[in-house]
Amino acid sequence: MELSLRIHYRIEAIPIIQAFVSECAAYFGADKNEVFALALAAEEASEHIIQTYPPLEADDPFDIHCETDEAMLRFIFSNTGLPVNEKDIPEYDLEDPERSMDGLQFFLLEKLTDDFRFENLGANGWRTVIGKKLKNPRLIPVPTKPESEKEQVQTPAAQKVEILRATPEDAYEITKLAYHTYRYSYTKKSFYYPEMLEEELAKQQVISFIGKTEDGEIVAHCGILRSAYCREIAESGAIMSKPEYRSTMTVPRLVKATHKFLTDENPGIDLLDANLVTTHTGSQRICSMFKFKPFALKLSVHEHAKFIDIDAGSGTLQRESLLYTILSYKHSELIPLNIPEEHIGIVSEMFENAQFKYELTTELRKEKTGLDATINVERIPDKQFAQITIMEFGENLTNLLKKTLYDLSLEETLTIFLKIPAWKPHLPDMEEKLRDNGFFFAGMLPSTPREWHLLYACLKDHKLDFEQIKTHDPLAGKFKEYVAERYTEMIP
Repeated sequence: MELSLRIHYRIEAIPIIQAFVSECAAYFGADKNEVFALALAAEEASEHIIQTYPPLEADDPFDIHCETDEAMLRFIFSNTGLPVNEKDIPEYDLEDPERSMDGLQFFLLEKLTDDFRFENLGANGWRTVIGKKLKNPRLIPVPTKPESEKEQVQTPAAQKVEILRATPEDAYEITKLAYHTYRYSYTKKSFYYPEMLEEELAKQQVISFIGKTEDGEIVAHCGILRSAYCREIAESGAIMSKPEYRSTMTVPRLVKATHKFLTDENPGIDLLDANLVTTHTGSQRICSMFKFKPFALKLSVHEHAKFIDIDAGSGTLQRESLLYTILSYKHSELIPLNIPEEHIGIVSEMFENAQFKYELTTELRKEKTGLDATINVERIPDKQFAQITIMEFGENLTNLLKKTLYDLSLEETLTIFLKIPAWKPHLPDMEEKLRDNGFFFAGMLPSTPREWHLLYACLKDHKLDFEQIKTHDPLAGKFKEYVAERYTEMIP
């Protein structure tokens, strides 16, 4: 018997493909774990085809066939898009999962199925084949097998993990997961205090999604953390997983659930940001799939988090630098941007890349005698980090910055960020004055969806090797080189 589905090359079609595969599998006798494994494999196979090998015409369809053969249930994905380069298929390394993220899809396809391969049909395109031997097949010819061959061992990848919205009652188990993932090196304080996290979940200051096994164990987590200053902006993060589930699709499924929630539920979040590590590009690749766009480099912000059972690699690691990215869910307001002339080109490119509406000016502030500047200073001593935000411009701003930098140096602060409101006219010769104080341009950060800050960085008593900063997105790579040039100008 053969069953078929024809569908377009569209990501939105993947749930339909999964439903087709699940129903076919159940019809032929697959149990719930076998159905679950085949549905996950179908998601990976179809996503790989749709994203990697699109057809020449956007409306071209591709076919999925279901076939049976001697207790084997096979699904065949016919692809007439670009040829598959079998020699260029990346390998996934269980010992180094973060740095081999590109190979995860193929690793999972092999683990979830008993038959996974590509077939070259020449002028007729390619076929991706996934198959699974069912323990109790129905309506499929079954050859006689020795009893020893009928036993199968389940791996975490084949065990069902349900993706759920976390409740305040899950707070304690989430804090346990944070410990199993990071020990005590994670930067978000509430994930070590169950009562604090419980309150944040209840107030929806934190919106969490969890992966829970059939036994009720929380094995993975992904969160949305609202900004303390603007509820319309939230951070995507707090990604955690027990070691044995890091080689499964649980974390990507959590990320997808988060994205779906923000798209479907409209919780009042306009901008979702993500601070992505740059020692590898694993998390950057996942966020690129969801169209996060780069806007800043947060350089040398803290020492590296200590992941449990993840090799950080050989060599000396410098302080962690983060790529700051944004995904817009609702943004139609015009953003006023008062940008120093030398940075207009790169800033324009970032905002156009994100398809944000903006209006550029280079308006200078009129000096008002007697008006004092005001700043806000946030210190994080255990990270040797501080952030200065200019609240109001004034004649004494340069002297005030010099005094604040001196005080921070006495406190052994290594990294100092300066945030300058881009919706206000800036001071004459501002760029030159900032350079004189050791600051260089590092990107743009939103305060609200409409009001953005220019970000500048000052590094004290240590140097930064930009070769250790890894990027995936082409514009992120271009921006890294731009910031590196500004940094090089500061080195004596």
